[in-house]
Amino acid sequence: MPVTGVTTDTETRTVTITAEFAAPVERVWQLYADPRQLEQVFGPPTYPATFVELSCGPGPRRSTT
Repeated sequence: MPVTGVTTDTETRTVTITAEFAAPVERVWQLYADPRQLEQVFGPPTYPATFVELSCGPGPRRSTT
């Protein structure tokens, strides 16, 4: 993955990764939305990732009260 920047925010517990790809946005989204495809590119070849659950929607909203 051609990462060009990483920003962390401990207050909101988020990590934002910025990357540039030599592919159309639709193809990159397709890769990230399909756990089997994502497993092929996420992690080094000798230690591939396994995704048991993957959600591409917004995360849960938590109340602070």
